[in-house]
Amino acid sequence: MDQLVSRAAAALLLACVAAPARAELPPWVYGDEQRRAPLLAEIRVERSLSKGLIQTLRARLLDIRRQSLQPPLRPGGLIEIVYERPPQRPFGWAGPSAIPVLAPGSRSLAWLTPLPSTAAMAGLRRFAPAAGGQSFGPSLEAMQDPSPPAEQLPSGPGQRQQPRS
Repeated sequence: MDQLVSRAAAALLLACVAAPARAELPPWVYGDEQRRAPLLAEIRVERSLSKGLIQTLRARLLDIRRQSLQPPLRPGGLIEIVYERPPQRPFGWAGPSAIPVLAPGSRSLAWLTPLPSTAAMAGLRRFAPAAGGQSFGPSLEAMQDPSPPAEQLPSGPGQRQQPRS
Protein backbone atom coordinates (compact mmCIF):
# COMPACT_ATOMS: atom_id res chain seq x y z
CA MET A 1 0.00 0.00 0.00
CA ASP A 2 2.81 2.44 0.94
CA GLN A 3 4.56 1.69 -2.35
CA LEU A 4 1.33 2.45 -4.27
CA VAL A 5 0.95 5.81 -2.45
CA SER A 6 4.62 6.64 -3.13
CA ARG A 7 4.21 5.88 -6.84
CA ALA A 8 1.02 7.95 -7.04
CA ALA A 9 2.72 10.88 -5.30
CA ALA A 10 5.72 10.61 -7.65
CA ALA A 11 3.42 10.52 -10.68
CA LEU A 12 1.52 13.57 -9.45
CA LEU A 13 4.76 15.47 -8.81
CA LEU A 14 6.07 14.55 -12.28
CA ALA A 15 2.81 15.70 -13.90
CA CYS A 16 3.02 19.06 -12.12
CA VAL A 17 6.66 19.60 -13.06
CA ALA A 18 6.25 18.45 -16.66
CA ALA A 19 3.14 20.57 -17.36
CA PRO A 20 4.02 23.59 -19.53
CA ALA A 21 3.85 26.96 -17.81
CA ARG A 22 1.56 29.53 -19.40
CA ALA A 23 2.61 32.69 -17.59
CA GLU A 24 1.95 36.17 -18.91
CA LEU A 25 2.48 39.57 -17.42
CA PRO A 26 -0.71 40.85 -15.77
CA PRO A 27 -2.66 43.51 -17.72
CA TRP A 28 -1.89 46.24 -15.16
CA VAL A 29 1.85 45.99 -16.00
CA TYR A 30 1.09 46.79 -19.64
CA GLY A 31 -1.35 49.50 -18.51
CA ASP A 32 1.42 51.16 -16.51
CA GLU A 33 3.78 51.02 -19.51
CA GLN A 34 1.07 52.52 -21.75
CA ARG A 35 0.44 55.37 -19.29
CA ARG A 36 4.17 56.19 -19.20
CA ALA A 37 4.59 56.19 -23.01
CA PRO A 38 5.69 59.61 -24.36
CA LEU A 39 3.50 59.17 -27.48
CA LEU A 40 0.02 57.75 -27.90
CA ALA A 41 -1.17 57.99 -31.49
CA GLU A 42 -3.53 56.34 -33.91
CA ILE A 43 -1.45 55.09 -36.84
CA ARG A 44 -1.92 53.49 -40.25
CA VAL A 45 0.92 51.24 -41.38
CA GLU A 46 2.22 52.27 -44.81
CA ARG A 47 5.06 49.72 -45.02
CA SER A 48 6.25 46.74 -42.99
CA LEU A 49 9.74 45.29 -43.48
CA SER A 50 11.30 42.31 -41.69
CA LYS A 51 15.05 41.83 -41.80
CA GLY A 52 16.13 38.94 -39.59
CA LEU A 53 14.55 39.62 -36.20
CA ILE A 54 14.34 43.39 -36.80
CA GLN A 55 10.91 44.74 -37.75
CA THR A 56 10.55 48.22 -39.27
CA LEU A 57 7.18 49.88 -39.81
CA ARG A 58 6.59 53.14 -41.66
CA ALA A 59 3.39 54.60 -40.27
CA ARG A 60 1.23 57.65 -40.90
CA LEU A 61 0.00 59.51 -37.84
CA LEU A 62 -3.79 59.71 -38.11
CA ASP A 63 -4.39 61.25 -34.68
CA ILE A 64 -2.18 62.28 -31.77
CA ARG A 65 -3.89 61.38 -28.48
CA ARG A 66 -1.03 62.30 -26.12
CA GLN A 67 2.59 63.37 -26.51
CA SER A 68 5.43 64.85 -24.52
CA LEU A 69 7.79 65.35 -27.44
CA GLN A 70 9.72 68.35 -28.68
CA PRO A 71 9.22 69.35 -31.39
CA PRO A 72 5.68 67.97 -31.31
CA LEU A 73 4.41 65.61 -33.99
CA ARG A 74 1.41 66.50 -36.13
CA PRO A 75 -1.31 64.34 -37.66
CA GLY A 76 -0.52 63.38 -41.25
CA GLY A 77 3.21 62.98 -40.61
CA LEU A 78 5.21 59.80 -41.18
CA ILE A 79 7.28 58.00 -38.56
CA GLU A 80 9.30 54.79 -38.41
CA ILE A 81 8.79 52.22 -35.68
CA VAL A 82 11.69 49.81 -35.17
CA TYR A 83 11.77 46.82 -32.85
CA GLU A 84 13.25 43.39 -32.42
CA ARG A 85 10.94 40.43 -32.69
CA PRO A 86 11.79 37.75 -30.12
CA PRO A 87 12.84 34.35 -31.43
CA GLN A 88 10.03 31.80 -31.57
CA ARG A 89 9.48 30.17 -28.18
CA PRO A 90 8.46 26.52 -27.83
CA PHE A 91 4.76 25.95 -27.17
CA GLY A 92 3.87 26.54 -23.54
CA TRP A 93 6.95 28.57 -22.59
CA ALA A 94 6.23 31.44 -20.27
CA GLY A 95 7.03 35.05 -21.02
CA PRO A 96 5.68 38.43 -21.97
CA SER A 97 3.57 39.00 -25.06
CA ALA A 98 5.47 39.32 -28.32
CA ILE A 99 5.12 42.65 -30.13
CA PRO A 100 2.78 42.03 -33.06
CA VAL A 101 3.81 42.60 -36.66
CA LEU A 102 1.28 44.98 -38.23
CA ALA A 103 0.44 44.53 -41.90
CA PRO A 104 0.45 47.43 -44.39
CA GLY A 105 -2.93 49.19 -44.35
CA SER A 106 -3.73 48.22 -40.76
CA ARG A 107 -4.79 50.89 -38.27
CA SER A 108 -4.03 50.78 -34.57
CA LEU A 109 -3.45 52.78 -31.44
CA ALA A 110 0.29 52.86 -30.74
CA TRP A 111 2.18 53.57 -27.49
CA LEU A 112 5.68 54.64 -28.52
CA THR A 113 8.94 56.00 -27.17
CA PRO A 114 11.41 58.01 -29.29
CA LEU A 115 14.72 56.54 -30.37
CA PRO A 116 17.80 58.79 -30.28
CA SER A 117 17.68 61.47 -32.99
CA THR A 118 21.00 60.23 -34.40
CA ALA A 119 19.08 57.22 -35.70
CA ALA A 120 16.76 59.36 -37.87
CA MET A 121 16.80 58.28 -41.50
CA ALA A 122 15.26 60.03 -44.51
CA GLY A 123 14.04 62.80 -42.21
CA LEU A 124 11.68 60.46 -40.36
CA ARG A 125 11.59 60.38 -36.59
CA ARG A 126 12.10 56.88 -35.25
CA PHE A 127 10.28 55.23 -32.37
CA ALA A 128 10.19 51.96 -30.47
CA PRO A 129 7.19 50.24 -28.88
CA ALA A 130 6.77 51.50 -25.29
CA ALA A 131 4.52 48.78 -23.84
CA GLY A 132 6.00 45.51 -25.10
CA GLY A 133 3.43 43.19 -26.62
CA GLN A 134 0.62 45.63 -25.82
CA SER A 135 2.17 48.60 -27.67
CA PHE A 136 -0.40 48.25 -30.46
CA GLY A 137 -4.11 47.65 -30.04
CA PRO A 138 -6.64 48.30 -27.28
CA SER A 139 -5.87 50.47 -24.29
CA LEU A 140 -5.07 48.88 -20.94
CA GLU A 141 -4.38 52.25 -19.29
CA ALA A 142 -7.34 51.83 -16.91
CA MET A 143 -5.77 48.68 -15.40
CA GLN A 144 -4.20 49.29 -11.97
CA ASP A 145 -1.95 47.19 -9.72
CA PRO A 146 -4.42 45.43 -7.38
CA SER A 147 -1.97 45.19 -4.47
CA PRO A 148 -2.18 47.87 -1.78
CA PRO A 149 0.51 50.57 -1.60
CA ALA A 150 3.56 49.62 0.52
CA GLU A 151 2.62 52.04 3.30
CA GLN A 152 -0.64 50.11 3.84
CA LEU A 153 1.05 46.72 4.24
CA PRO A 154 1.75 45.47 7.77
CA SER A 155 5.45 45.40 8.68
CA GLY A 156 5.18 42.89 11.50
CA PRO A 157 2.67 41.03 13.64
CA GLY A 158 -0.06 43.50 14.53
CA GLN A 159 1.90 46.50 13.22
CA ARG A 160 1.46 48.84 10.30
CA GLN A 161 4.22 50.62 8.48
CA GLN A 162 4.45 54.34 8.99
CA PRO A 163 3.83 56.36 5.81
CA ARG A 164 7.02 57.68 4.28
CA SER A 165 7.49 61.44 4.18
